Amino acid sequence: MKGALSMKKIEEIKRLQAEVDHRHQVEDEAVRLISECRFEEAVKILETI
Repeated sequence: MKGALSMKKIEEIKRLQAEVDHRHQVEDEAVRLISECRFEEAVKILETI
């Protein structure tokens, strides 16, 4: 029983980490766009997260 519970937690952590990585990637792209004064594009991609 403990093993199954631990596997569930591991899978949840992997899913959460993937979401954090995706958000970080989007935020980095938004910062790049903002540095190029492309504010509307930055806002649009930030709205996806």
